[in-house]
Amino acid sequence: MRIVDSFRYGVARTLVTLFLLCGVVPLSLSGMVFLFSYYQSEKRAIGNVQEEIAQRIAASISAHIERASGEIQLFSRVIDAQNPDPRRLSSLAQGFLDLDVAFNIITIMDRNGYEVCKLSRHYTFRPFEMRARGDDPSFLSVLSGNTHFGRIAVSRLSHFTELPVTIPIHDTAGKIAGAVEVGVDVSKLWELISKYRIGKNRYAYIVDSRGLLIAYEDVGPVINSTDLGEIPGVRRLLASQTSAHEYIGLRKERVVGAGAPVLLTGWGVVVEEPLGEAYSGLYALSAVFLLVFAASVSVIVVLGLRFSFTKIVHPIQRLKDETGRIAKGQFDQRVEVSDRLNEIGQLAQAFNAMASDLQKTTVSRDLLLKEITERKKAEQALKLEETRLEALLQINQMVDADLDEIAHVSMEEAVRLTQSSIGYVAFLDSDQTTLTMLAWSKGAMEECWISHKPIVYPVDKTGLWGEAVRQRRPVITNDYEAPNPLKKGIPEGHVPLKRHMNIPVFDGDRIVIVAGVGNKPSDYDQSDVRQLNLLMLGLWRIVQRRAGEDALRESENKLRSIIEHSNNLFYSHTPEHVLTYVSPQTRRFFDCEPEEALVRWMEFATDHPINREAFHLVEHAIESGERCPPYRMELVGKRGRRIWVEVNESPVLEDGRTVSVVGALTDITDRVKAERALRENEEKYRSVVDQTRDWIFLVDSETWRILEANQTMLSMLDYTPAELLGARFHDLTRLEGDRSIQLLRDATREDSHYLGELSFHVRDGRTIQVEVSANMIAFAGKRVLCVVARDLTDRKKMEQELLRAQKIESVGVLAGGIAHDFNNILTAVIGNLSLAREAFKPGDEVSRFLNEMEKACFRAKDLTRQLLTFAKGGAPIKRAASVVHLVKESVTFALRGSNVRPELHVADDLWIADVDEGQLSQVLNNLVINAKQAMPEGGSIVIRAENTVLGGDMRLPLSSGPHLVIAVQDHGCGIPPQHLASIFDPYFTTKETGSGLGLAVAYSIMKGHGGTITVDSEPGKGTTFRLYLPARVERLAEERTPCQGFGATSEGMRVLVMDDEEMVRNVVGAMLRLLGCDVAFARDGVEVVNVYARAVREKHPFDFVILDLTVPGGMGGKEAIRELKRIDPSVRAIVSSGYSNNPIMAHYEEHGFVGIVTKPFNLAQLKEVFRTARQSSPAEPC
Repeated sequence: MRIVDSFRYGVARTLVTLFLLCGVVPLSLSGMVFLFSYYQSEKRAIGNVQEEIAQRIAASISAHIERASGEIQLFSRVIDAQNPDPRRLSSLAQGFLDLDVAFNIITIMDRNGYEVCKLSRHYTFRPFEMRARGDDPSFLSVLSGNTHFGRIAVSRLSHFTELPVTIPIHDTAGKIAGAVEVGVDVSKLWELISKYRIGKNRYAYIVDSRGLLIAYEDVGPVINSTDLGEIPGVRRLLASQTSAHEYIGLRKERVVGAGAPVLLTGWGVVVEEPLGEAYSGLYALSAVFLLVFAASVSVIVVLGLRFSFTKIVHPIQRLKDETGRIAKGQFDQRVEVSDRLNEIGQLAQAFNAMASDLQKTTVSRDLLLKEITERKKAEQALKLEETRLEALLQINQMVDADLDEIAHVSMEEAVRLTQSSIGYVAFLDSDQTTLTMLAWSKGAMEECWISHKPIVYPVDKTGLWGEAVRQRRPVITNDYEAPNPLKKGIPEGHVPLKRHMNIPVFDGDRIVIVAGVGNKPSDYDQSDVRQLNLLMLGLWRIVQRRAGEDALRESENKLRSIIEHSNNLFYSHTPEHVLTYVSPQTRRFFDCEPEEALVRWMEFATDHPINREAFHLVEHAIESGERCPPYRMELVGKRGRRIWVEVNESPVLEDGRTVSVVGALTDITDRVKAERALRENEEKYRSVVDQTRDWIFLVDSETWRILEANQTMLSMLDYTPAELLGARFHDLTRLEGDRSIQLLRDATREDSHYLGELSFHVRDGRTIQVEVSANMIAFAGKRVLCVVARDLTDRKKMEQELLRAQKIESVGVLAGGIAHDFNNILTAVIGNLSLAREAFKPGDEVSRFLNEMEKACFRAKDLTRQLLTFAKGGAPIKRAASVVHLVKESVTFALRGSNVRPELHVADDLWIADVDEGQLSQVLNNLVINAKQAMPEGGSIVIRAENTVLGGDMRLPLSSGPHLVIAVQDHGCGIPPQHLASIFDPYFTTKETGSGLGLAVAYSIMKGHGGTITVDSEPGKGTTFRLYLPARVERLAEERTPCQGFGATSEGMRVLVMDDEEMVRNVVGAMLRLLGCDVAFARDGVEVVNVYARAVREKHPFDFVILDLTVPGGMGGKEAIRELKRIDPSVRAIVSSGYSNNPIMAHYEEHGFVGIVTKPFNLAQLKEVFRTARQSSPAEPC
């Protein structure tokens, strides 16, 4: 028995040991190995999932940015860099912004980096906000042909997160001609991230190349640009290590994280999941395996071999079979649990839990595969979007095309987008009853054989293609041949239809466009509807914008016309007072062009205190946004002209703040002057009435007594107020009483006004003649007669002086005429004398007599010059001369026959000066005559002539340098100090007789010589006048024998002489023949022109022409020289006249003459004129 028991015990022990060795131990080892392998595999799988999610997010962001940059590149191609028209650029930019709501702002720069166009959805840029960006990193980057992605920032205009994308603009030669920058809204990046959020606590975020957070579900850290560079996952990503690993993540907990780069922008995407969630399945599976192991050991020990064969092998075999199926991917397989209480049942439950976790993981992978498939579809859709956007860009750049051309291009693009072969587009009228065909596609026109295609279609007459209007939705017919009660048939010659789709385009609730396409190889779907609808919406926006631009342009033209023809000046400026517009009225207001006013307008304000008040008003209006009340300013134009303006300004508000100020200026200078005059009159009325030189008094219209009288009347009549007030009007006049009363009665009639002259009695018996103006006014509650009387004494005296001046002027005219005629006679006499002298030897007695006769004639010439001093006016005819003889002659002439003697003190080395001897003689005559009249008892006048050099410290209005000083000093009564400032004013005189013009003329003559005249006077002691003349530091050269050598050069010269006096012609001709000249004559300008023209035609021209300046009743030298210059621009003409004070004689070169000869003249003087004239070049007449 013991042996049997020992045998059984040994067998049992052996069986147990064998079972443990062969069953439990291998099973436990294989389970542990399986658990470890699965644990590692699942960790890798979880890491791969993290990496795949990060890559998917990065790919989506890249696609988003790439799509945006692609659209910007398309836009850059349509910009004409060689012709940057602002209107066209603005239209293109606005159309581009309309394409995609992700574009917030667009900036176009020229080749120098200057902003030429800038548009935003949320802000209106003004010209002064354009800036130069040539030094910006973005612009410098695109110069090398790169696309530059800027730093993401929150826009101050839109408050959206924007990415600046800058792309180069190329010209037709492929060279970079500028850049376009677009602010792309990237605030929707989080939407892209959230699409891939799988798991309860898994999260993702985006960092830039510096490790700064730019996208996360919590916007707070994003706005603060939180630096995440210390997070291991971010640090590894920046180091280009993207594999999954474990670390402390963004939320300060251990995570499994992976990263992926966004290649276009240099950003990185990081995906993190807490370890507890990531490995939850693995943790549960490990616990199950441990439980299974403990249960297996317990079962083996307790049940032994029985369970080994009956309860263990078969369930484990089933587990093995199900594990095989799961390994093949059948994750929905489960092990049936027959007994949940034993260890095998618990093992089966753990197995099923493991299969469930594997199924979830597989579902995640399936979702990723689905995302990949959807991405491919999205890429295809993106290509369609790019094609549509390219089409819209092409349409938007057709700024100069008409609507018909734009519609045809749109239709062809619609056909291309939907892969159709035909298409059409029509407008629906406002009452929604009539379709007007706008365009057919090219394919439709080629396939259609209808000869007369209708343009207008009533909607109620249309068939299937009108259903889009009737049903107000897209209509797709993919089997057009199938029966359809809505069809009404197609006309003969129409394009055969297999498929058809058309859509209505809405503007609000109203259908505006019906567009259709047909004969696509495959069925139409909602994608085709979307593409066609978006394209036609773009077409409608262009139509609306074109209409708006046309209306705006017409409105702007009307407004510009109104502004330019207005009397007001219109302008606008920024809140910083930078002028941005000003109308052309600046020419009238400020004497400058608008462009200059834009820069200098702040200089137009004077320092008047009212301008400072106006500035405060404008500042208040800018700050408050309220309309500024009208105010006034004093302004000064470019030429110094001051004006008063009324300013009406109003601020322009955007979002409650002032962005600009517009205003208008009205010239109120005349109004201000009138108001000022009225105000001054009101303020000073009493003072004016009392101090006026006119008499002002009031007369009672019933009693005819004086009621009021001003101080002037009291003083002039030498009455006291008590004596005058209450006196009868007719008692004060020289008229008989009834006559005076009758005059007053005439003035009291309704709407009557009396104006006449009356004489009043003065207390001392004198009579004052006055001019009287009388009319009725209201005074003290009744109507009285207001009389204003003006003393006519001064006027009468002035009228007498004017009459005297007119007489003097008449004498001057007469004297000038006599001098002219006398000079003609003297010319004949002196000329014949010089000819006669040539017949005798210089030492001959007859020659001596002839010389004396010639001297006498020249003394007569001096007399004519004195006569010409009465003919005032004219520019000086200056020549270098010594004034010694002129001073002596003028003084002697002026004092002839008087009791005043001259004392002459002239320097021996007196310099010469360029003077008009006649005008200077006139000045000396006036001064000497005045001095003589200041000494009625006789005496002496001292005349000094000396040299002086003026320095820079002189107070005279003269340039520094050598001058002649001629002083005229008398010992008469002198000039009162109060009169010294007025003695050179025209018509000022203190004499009983005299015109008051002498010193005024003297002052004018000295100014014309570049000099001046001064006066020093002391009452009772005398007066000294000093004349200052610019001088030459030289002596007058000895007058050489005129024209030596002239005969040798004048032989055979042809000279044409024009003079209305025959005797002058004869003597001048004789002198010229004596010089060896060939002479021809003419009586006036018409004849001289004809003779000269004939000589030019015959190619035998004249070498010189002598023209008399004045021909009574005919063409004189001034007109003749112009005609001669037309015939021969090189004509050499010499002007001759007896009027030496004529302005032409002073400036003969300006009128085209090469020389002058003043009548009378002799042979020697004529030779000298010809010698000088031969050296001169002919000038063009003025």
